[in-house]
Parts: sequence; structure tokens; C-alpha cells
Amino acid sequence: MIVRRLSLVLAVVCSAMVWSACHSCPLRLLWTQLVGSRSGAATVDCCGASVHHDVTIPSAESSEVDLDNKPFQIETGHVDAWLVEAGCDRLFDGTYPGTSPLCRTFIGPVQAGQLSERVPIPSGRYRVFIQAYSSNVAAARDAAEVGLYGYNCKFNPAAP
Repeated sequence: MIVRRLSLVLAVVCSAMVWSACHSCPLRLLWTQLVGSRSGAATVDCCGASVHHDVTIPSAESSEVDLDNKPFQIETGHVDAWLVEAGCDRLFDGTYPGTSPLCRTFIGPVQAGQLSERVPIPSGRYRVFIQAYSSNVAAARDAAEVGLYGYNCKFNPAAP
């Protein structure tokens, strides 16, 4: 009986130690990068046009990434944000929405004013697309923000 209780207590203590060793800090926002132009937003022409910008997501322990679509001026129409592989030069061929992406996507579509769910993505270089709908009749100003979340208490995005 005493051995059984001692074993149970020991198992609980060991589990708590393993958990605290893995995640001694709460999940938190470690890094962000606004993607658009120097003024904060990119101009996306009408009729299914897109703009894209590269981002390098730094390394962080147990990290997750999200994408926030931040509309600046969208009077008519719709604009979505996507996080895709770095080598993608054209995300859609044909009517958008309505066709499948031509490149590997990690996050998207994220509608204007929306925040994606966080997904685990390894550090590295990626491309953010800001994609206008083919039905848009005017240009729109939009930006996207990439957020990196993790458990690293001493995160430094400039570290190797």
C-alpha cells in the first residue's frame, strides 16, 4: 500500500518536472513583421491582382505562426492574405477565388480583418501574398502581419 502511494506521488512529481522543463514560460508572441509597403500597406490593383513580399521567420522553440490580414482601405471588393513557400511567383492562374493555389500554402486564405489560427511552421524564408478578388473593380490598400509565438523566455530574433 505504501509502495503504491509512493509510486503514485513519484509519478506525479516526475510528470510535473518534465512539463516544467519543457515549457517554463507561457506561450507568447515573440516576433512580428508587417508586410506591405514602407507606409504600412500595399496597393493591390483590381481584378484579381496580387502583391507579395518575402519574410524570414526566425527560429524559436516549439513555435507557431499566424497571419493577420490588416485592411487599410478596401472600399469595394475583397482581399485575402496567404503565407506560401518562398519560391512562389504566382499564386493563382485564373479567377480568384475559384481556382486552386499553384504553390504550397501554409496559411490562407485569411480574409480582410481576420486573424488565422496559429500553425507550427519551421523557421525559414516564406512569401506573403495579398490577393485581390477577380470581382474587385478598384484597387485596395492592405497589409498582412506575420506573428511568431513560442515558449522561449530568452528569444532573440537576431541570434543565429
